[in-house]
Amino acid sequence: MLSKEIKSLILVLVGVLLFIFGFNFLKGTSLFDNELKLHTIYENAEGLQSGTPVTVNGLNVGKVNQIDFLNGSTSILVSFRIRGDLKFSKNSVAQLYEAGFIGGKSIAIIPKYDNTLILKSGDTLTSSVKSGLTKTISDRIVPLEEKIESILIQVDTLFLSLNSVLNQKGQRNLISIFDDLSQTMNSINSLTYSVDKTISNQSESINKSIENFNSISKNFKSISDVPLNKFDSVFVCVPDSEKLKIVNYCIDNNKHVLIEKPFIVKSNRTF
Repeated sequence: MLSKEIKSLILVLVGVLLFIFGFNFLKGTSLFDNELKLHTIYENAEGLQSGTPVTVNGLNVGKVNQIDFLNGSTSILVSFRIRGDLKFSKNSVAQLYEAGFIGGKSIAIIPKYDNTLILKSGDTLTSSVKSGLTKTISDRIVPLEEKIESILIQVDTLFLSLNSVLNQKGQRNLISIFDDLSQTMNSINSLTYSVDKTISNQSESINKSIENFNSISKNFKSISDVPLNKFDSVFVCVPDSEKLKIVNYCIDNNKHVLIEKPFIVKSNRTF
């Protein structure tokens, strides 16, 4: 039967092993699997953190376990572990990409298959950085911002030019022109009002004149009803079908005739 001391020792050893296993698991290091330890170098880690998944074609195959400065340089050395059963070329690319709009950065291996250069533990992969949504939006906004700023500068320059051209004398002249225009419009409104008022006051007389004219016109149903001694000349302005008849009548009675065009549409008579 085991003594209490041996039991305590076994319990402590188990605790230490669990601590080591848990610590390495959080770092992305496995104690039991045959994994490949790889490296890559970036100019900027862009917020990449230890424990970040490493994927191949979207499949999680490992984790980042260490991020630090490259010796004697400001470049960033990133170390990560992936499954040991993966077989692709050491010319594959470790691409840093944006996992989501607010999801931080991750690494995706873009595999290349070259049987003569099989990837092995300790190799350093070529790195690349894929533009994320934030950078894409920023790249589109910056030129737009520059254009807006340029337009604002041009507008400001235009106003400065107007201010320099329109000195105090020019501004007074412009104000005077607008005042004269306003007075002219007021005069036109006043004249229009007067005409309307006059027509309104004389509407009864105008109506009577029209009625008298209509009454006189009704008494003359034809040209022969008009007394010949009441006129010396005639202006003929009637439809073409009646024009020739009226002209002949007036000429036959020695009256001067002024005729609206066309003189004759169709006729066998010659003047």
